[in-house]
Amino acid sequence: LGGRHQHTVLAAVLAIPPRAAAGFERKAHQSCYAFTAEAVSKPTRAFLRKQNIEAEFYAKVGPPAEVIIKLVESKRFDMLMMARTASGRSATTCWTQWSTRCDKVLARCRAPLLVVR
Repeated sequence: LGGRHQHTVLAAVLAIPPRAAAGFERKAHQSCYAFTAEAVSKPTRAFLRKQNIEAEFYAKVGPPAEVIIKLVESKRFDMLMMARTASGRSATTCWTQWSTRCDKVLARCRAPLLVVR
C-alpha cells in the first residue's frame, strides 16, 4: 500500500426500498445509511490506522456498481480494488450478487480492477 499513494475507501449502501421507506422519516433513513456505512468501514479504518496509512472515506447511497463507477470516474483513480464485507453464511448467499456488481464495474470502469475475495 505504501505511504506515497493516495487511498480512498467507499462504502456503497443500498437504498431502502421505497415501500419500506414510506413508513419512516427521512432522518431515520439517513441514520440507517450512516450506521451501515460506518459498520462496513470500521474494520478498514482500523487496518489502515494500524499500518499508518491515511485514506479518504466516502459513504454513498445507491446501487453499489453505479456508486462505484461514478466515484471512480469523478476521481480518476489509477486502480480500483473491490472487496466484499460479508462473512460466514451471508458471504455464500451474497457471492452471486457481489460478483454481478464486480462484472458491472469491470464492464464500465476505465481503471484496472483488483478483486479481493
